[in-house]
Amino acid sequence: MEIRLAKEEHDISESYRLRYRVYVEEEGYFRENEDREIKDGFDERKDTRIFNAIYKGTVIGTLRTNIDNNSILPPELIYDYSKFRKQAALRYAAPVKFGSAGMLAISRKWRYQRHALTSLLKSSCLYGLNNDVTHILVTINKRSITLYKKLGYNVIEDEIWVEDVGEYVFPATVELYKLYSKLTIR
Repeated sequence: MEIRLAKEEHDISESYRLRYRVYVEEEGYFRENEDREIKDGFDERKDTRIFNAIYKGTVIGTLRTNIDNNSILPPELIYDYSKFRKQAALRYAAPVKFGSAGMLAISRKWRYQRHALTSLLKSSCLYGLNNDVTHILVTINKRSITLYKKLGYNVIEDEIWVEDVGEYVFPATVELYKLYSKLTIR
Protein backbone atom coordinates (compact mmCIF):
# COMPACT_ATOMS: atom_id res chain seq x y z
CA MET A 1 0.00 0.00 0.00
CA GLU A 2 1.17 3.52 -0.75
CA ILE A 3 -0.12 7.03 -0.07
CA ARG A 4 -0.37 9.43 -2.99
CA LEU A 5 -1.42 13.03 -3.24
CA ALA A 6 -4.42 13.14 -5.59
CA LYS A 7 -3.38 15.66 -8.25
CA GLU A 8 -4.90 14.39 -11.47
CA GLU A 9 -8.63 14.63 -12.12
CA HIS A 10 -8.90 10.82 -12.29
CA ASP A 11 -7.31 10.39 -8.83
CA ILE A 12 -9.51 13.10 -7.33
CA SER A 13 -12.64 11.51 -8.85
CA GLU A 14 -11.58 8.14 -7.43
CA SER A 15 -11.52 9.66 -3.94
CA TYR A 16 -15.00 11.16 -4.45
CA ARG A 17 -16.32 7.77 -5.61
CA LEU A 18 -14.72 5.97 -2.67
CA ARG A 19 -16.36 8.44 -0.29
CA TYR A 20 -19.70 7.60 -1.91
CA ARG A 21 -19.15 3.84 -1.63
CA VAL A 22 -18.12 4.09 2.01
CA TYR A 23 -20.51 6.79 3.24
CA VAL A 24 -23.64 5.97 1.25
CA GLU A 25 -23.43 2.31 0.28
CA GLU A 26 -21.53 0.83 3.24
CA GLU A 27 -22.49 3.12 6.13
CA GLY A 28 -25.85 4.59 5.11
CA TYR A 29 -24.78 8.22 5.52
CA PHE A 30 -25.71 11.05 3.14
CA ARG A 31 -28.24 10.66 0.36
CA GLU A 32 -27.84 8.77 -2.88
CA ASN A 33 -26.98 10.90 -5.93
CA GLU A 34 -26.69 10.30 -9.66
CA ASP A 35 -22.97 11.13 -9.81
CA ARG A 36 -22.21 8.49 -7.16
CA GLU A 37 -19.64 10.89 -5.69
CA ILE A 38 -19.40 12.81 -2.42
CA LYS A 39 -17.74 16.20 -2.84
CA ASP A 40 -18.21 19.80 -1.79
CA GLY A 41 -16.71 23.25 -2.33
CA PHE A 42 -13.94 22.65 0.21
CA ASP A 43 -12.44 20.05 -2.15
CA GLU A 44 -11.67 22.76 -4.69
CA ARG A 45 -9.82 25.23 -2.49
CA LYS A 46 -6.20 25.87 -3.37
CA ASP A 47 -5.07 24.93 0.16
CA THR A 48 -6.86 21.57 0.04
CA ARG A 49 -5.00 18.32 -0.36
CA ILE A 50 -6.59 14.93 -0.90
CA PHE A 51 -4.49 11.93 0.05
CA ASN A 52 -5.31 8.50 -1.35
CA ALA A 53 -4.23 5.14 0.01
CA ILE A 54 -3.66 2.86 -2.97
CA TYR A 55 -3.29 -0.90 -3.04
CA LYS A 56 -2.58 -2.69 -6.32
CA GLY A 57 -3.81 0.31 -8.31
CA THR A 58 -7.07 0.71 -6.38
CA VAL A 59 -7.92 3.58 -4.06
CA ILE A 60 -8.79 1.91 -0.75
CA GLY A 61 -8.71 5.00 1.46
CA THR A 62 -8.88 8.77 1.18
CA LEU A 63 -8.53 11.79 3.48
CA ARG A 64 -9.00 15.50 2.78
CA THR A 65 -6.89 18.14 4.52
CA ASN A 66 -7.70 21.86 4.58
CA ILE A 67 -5.62 24.75 5.90
CA ASP A 68 -7.17 27.91 7.30
CA ASN A 69 -6.28 30.88 5.14
CA ASN A 70 -8.67 33.41 6.64
CA SER A 71 -11.76 31.44 5.75
CA ILE A 72 -13.86 28.87 7.53
CA LEU A 73 -12.89 25.22 7.65
CA PRO A 74 -15.35 22.40 6.87
CA PRO A 75 -16.13 21.51 10.52
CA GLU A 76 -17.09 25.14 11.15
CA LEU A 77 -20.21 24.64 9.04
CA ILE A 78 -21.44 22.39 11.86
CA TYR A 79 -19.95 23.98 14.99
CA ASP A 80 -18.68 27.43 15.95
CA TYR A 81 -15.02 26.97 16.98
CA SER A 82 -14.42 30.70 17.62
CA LYS A 83 -14.21 30.24 21.41
CA PHE A 84 -11.65 27.45 21.00
CA ARG A 85 -9.68 29.50 18.47
CA LYS A 86 -9.40 32.39 20.95
CA GLN A 87 -8.42 30.11 23.82
CA ALA A 88 -5.76 28.36 21.73
CA ALA A 89 -4.28 31.70 20.67
CA LEU A 90 -4.01 32.77 24.32
CA ARG A 91 -2.51 29.48 25.53
CA TYR A 92 -0.08 28.77 22.73
CA ALA A 93 3.38 30.33 22.90
CA ALA A 94 3.73 30.71 19.12
CA PRO A 95 1.25 31.98 16.53
CA VAL A 96 -1.56 29.50 15.96
CA LYS A 97 -2.81 28.26 12.63
CA PHE A 98 -5.72 25.92 12.14
CA GLY A 99 -6.42 23.12 9.74
CA SER A 100 -8.92 20.34 9.37
CA ALA A 101 -8.82 16.76 8.24
CA GLY A 102 -12.01 15.09 7.16
CA MET A 103 -13.88 13.16 4.52
CA LEU A 104 -11.96 10.13 5.75
CA ALA A 105 -13.17 7.06 3.90
CA ILE A 106 -11.57 3.62 4.01
CA SER A 107 -13.01 0.60 2.22
CA ARG A 108 -14.67 -1.86 4.59
CA LYS A 109 -12.06 -4.55 3.85
CA TRP A 110 -9.25 -2.20 4.97
CA ARG A 111 -11.04 -0.26 7.69
CA TYR A 112 -9.77 -2.21 10.67
CA GLN A 113 -6.21 -2.58 9.44
CA ARG A 114 -4.43 0.25 11.18
CA HIS A 115 -1.86 0.83 8.43
CA ALA A 116 -4.25 2.53 5.99
CA LEU A 117 -5.61 4.93 8.60
CA THR A 118 -2.28 5.83 10.19
CA SER A 119 -0.59 6.31 6.81
CA LEU A 120 -3.30 8.71 5.66
CA LEU A 121 -3.18 10.60 8.95
CA LYS A 122 0.63 10.86 8.87
CA SER A 123 0.53 12.30 5.34
CA SER A 124 -2.10 14.81 6.39
CA CYS A 125 -0.06 15.75 9.48
CA LEU A 126 3.08 16.32 7.44
CA TYR A 127 1.20 18.59 5.04
CA GLY A 128 -0.14 20.57 7.99
CA LEU A 129 3.19 20.77 9.82
CA ASN A 130 4.94 21.91 6.64
CA ASN A 131 2.38 24.73 6.43
CA ASP A 132 2.73 25.82 10.07
CA VAL A 133 -0.58 24.36 11.24
CA THR A 134 -0.70 24.03 15.03
CA HIS A 135 -4.25 22.77 15.67
CA ILE A 136 -6.74 20.57 13.85
CA LEU A 137 -10.50 21.14 14.03
CA VAL A 138 -12.75 18.17 13.25
CA THR A 139 -16.19 16.74 13.69
CA ILE A 140 -16.05 13.06 14.55
CA ASN A 141 -18.95 10.74 13.93
CA LYS A 142 -20.34 8.93 16.93
CA ARG A 143 -19.13 5.51 15.76
CA SER A 144 -15.48 6.63 15.57
CA ILE A 145 -15.17 8.72 18.72
CA THR A 146 -13.28 6.10 20.78
CA LEU A 147 -10.54 5.77 18.16
CA TYR A 148 -10.05 9.52 17.89
CA LYS A 149 -9.86 9.91 21.66
CA LYS A 150 -7.09 7.27 21.70
CA LEU A 151 -5.22 9.41 19.17
CA GLY A 152 -5.42 12.41 21.50
CA TYR A 153 -8.37 14.36 20.13
CA ASN A 154 -10.30 16.39 22.70
CA VAL A 155 -14.07 16.58 22.40
CA ILE A 156 -15.13 20.17 23.10
CA GLU A 157 -18.92 19.93 22.93
CA ASP A 158 -21.78 17.47 23.22
CA GLU A 159 -22.89 15.53 20.17
CA ILE A 160 -24.64 17.41 17.37
CA TRP A 161 -27.11 15.88 14.92
CA VAL A 162 -26.17 16.57 11.28
CA GLU A 163 -29.23 16.08 9.10
CA ASP A 164 -27.37 15.91 5.75
CA VAL A 165 -25.14 13.12 7.04
CA GLY A 166 -27.75 11.33 9.11
CA GLU A 167 -25.44 10.95 12.12
CA TYR A 168 -24.38 12.55 15.37
CA VAL A 169 -20.94 14.15 15.43
CA PHE A 170 -18.70 15.57 18.14
CA PRO A 171 -16.71 18.77 17.63
CA ALA A 172 -13.11 18.00 18.58
CA THR A 173 -9.59 19.38 18.35
CA VAL A 174 -6.01 18.18 18.61
CA GLU A 175 -2.62 19.86 18.63
CA LEU A 176 -1.02 18.73 15.40
CA TYR A 177 2.46 17.98 16.70
CA LYS A 178 0.96 15.79 19.47
CA LEU A 179 -1.08 13.82 16.95
CA TYR A 180 1.91 13.34 14.66
CA SER A 181 4.08 12.26 17.60
CA LYS A 182 1.49 9.69 18.66
CA LEU A 183 1.27 8.30 15.11
CA THR A 184 5.03 8.00 14.64
CA ILE A 185 5.78 6.41 18.03
CA ARG A 186 3.56 3.38 17.38
